[in-house]
Amino acid sequence: MLTFAGVFTLGEPPPDPPPLDQVSRILEAQNPAPLRRIERGRLAVVWHEDTTLPDPGLFESPTRLVLLNGDPLYSPAPNPRDRQAALLAQAPDPAAALSLCPGSFALLHHDLDSGQLLLATDALGARTIHYTIRNGRLFFASQLSILEQWNALPLNASTAALLEFLQLGYNLDGRSPYCEVRCLRQGEYLAAGPDGCSTRFYHRWDQLDPVELDYPGRARRAYELFRQAVERRSWRSPDAAVMISGGLDSRMCATVLHQLGKRIVAINCAPGAVRLQDESIAVRLTRALGCELVRVPIPPGSVSWSRLAQQGLDQLNGRLDPVAARAIFSGDGGSVGLGFVYYQPDTIALLREGRLDEVVRRYVSPFLRIPGRYVVQDAGERAHQDLRRSIESLTRAIDAEPGRQFHLFLMNNDQRCHMHGYFDALASLRHEVHIPFYDADLLRFLLACPADDFTGHRIYHDILAHLPAAVNAIPWQTYPGHLPCPVADADDSACSQFSPQAREKLKQVLNSDVPHALGPALRPLFPSPPFRRLPVLLTSLLAAATGSGRFAYVHRAVLTASRISAAAQGRVLWDLPEE
Repeated sequence: MLTFAGVFTLGEPPPDPPPLDQVSRILEAQNPAPLRRIERGRLAVVWHEDTTLPDPGLFESPTRLVLLNGDPLYSPAPNPRDRQAALLAQAPDPAAALSLCPGSFALLHHDLDSGQLLLATDALGARTIHYTIRNGRLFFASQLSILEQWNALPLNASTAALLEFLQLGYNLDGRSPYCEVRCLRQGEYLAAGPDGCSTRFYHRWDQLDPVELDYPGRARRAYELFRQAVERRSWRSPDAAVMISGGLDSRMCATVLHQLGKRIVAINCAPGAVRLQDESIAVRLTRALGCELVRVPIPPGSVSWSRLAQQGLDQLNGRLDPVAARAIFSGDGGSVGLGFVYYQPDTIALLREGRLDEVVRRYVSPFLRIPGRYVVQDAGERAHQDLRRSIESLTRAIDAEPGRQFHLFLMNNDQRCHMHGYFDALASLRHEVHIPFYDADLLRFLLACPADDFTGHRIYHDILAHLPAAVNAIPWQTYPGHLPCPVADADDSACSQFSPQAREKLKQVLNSDVPHALGPALRPLFPSPPFRRLPVLLTSLLAAATGSGRFAYVHRAVLTASRISAAAQGRVLWDLPEE
């Protein structure tokens, strides 16, 4: 993956040189791949040479520079990324050309003649560019962790944004845990020049023309566009690696790859403490597709899907073409984009009745709410109420039919940020990930269809008619409250991941190896606000003495807050809204 970071001077150049030496050391510590560094005009940038895929995402000439993190899939025909970079470099209007890129990418485009810099992410913002302005300079990076370690950027953590991050696992609307740092949002670009910088949207998901096909035509077209999304990501090799589970999203990826004639190796990740339908169904599905299955055990403690995927790829041992063995297909995105997983049977009716507050209340109720004894000034409950207000405000600002409005909020936030942690981790790993459910052409069609098509996985079930009968004869896992699987499961030794038995077992596995927060509780840079040191210290001592995982959620929250506080050198600003 091509990771980049740099500085662009706005206005009069300051006398000191751009502070890039430390960034080079940060990138070298992440990955031993060769580094490149360029300083020309107002731009100074350093990046890793990308050796994951055979075609580097780079175009360089005396007056133009284009860097690609990911694959924009620019132009209808398959094109190597260096060719795409060259085409984007020559585009008369680079911002307009971005709307023709259905892939997932982060892009840097610099024109030395005009002195203009353009930074952009894909139409859904799945890849990231974080940025901040300091002393007349624009600092940017394709990973937040680079800005966190950059000594030239003293950061201030925001209590409100920190608690929002702890509740959701991400920040809303392009915010970050730091007051000064923002992330480019879905379909957003930043243009910078001698006179300053500004951001605009080259694409908006609430400005789509309605689809005029009938319902069977919509289901057929959705399948065709998904097949196209898989095909345009698989052209580099006759082989493919794919993550497989017991759900529909990975089944769609694996089956379409099979229909395209690819030789497939599937990777299934499963815990040893409980036998899930995920594992049982994966065995039967790969047998029906005639492909090999690699199993990766999920260890105790917090799960890193990127590292589990890397473990699976490491086990291939030459069984796939080397290009295919460095990239994996994932079904991430299907459940939200196509399955409406956060919609209950009455959600659309509630939205059309104007009861958005009830929909938001249900959505946020499962999220972490830190008990008052661990935080100052009842910050946990105040942050929870602030989160509800923020979600309602962002949803109401979307110009869409009420039944679709909340889904677009989910796409612009939950879906946009879902893969950020995965992509951040890839900088130190050795593979890429293909996510066809994030394909912009597919999503432009799906999000222009009536919202009623999608409730409870309705249209998803009808798309399955385009898969082979042997695949549809194998059951799949379903979400509670969604359409049931019409195929009976003969294997009663495996349990659904949503069953009480599986939930309890998985909770024990995930909490059994969580580090306690004793270390942060004893350090000077304890994250206060929002946490209170003494209750956290007592809980940590209890966990250290007994090995209990009962308060693992508190330890996780404190450890995350401690990392953010440390990056801000202990500067955590109290900015929670008044009650």
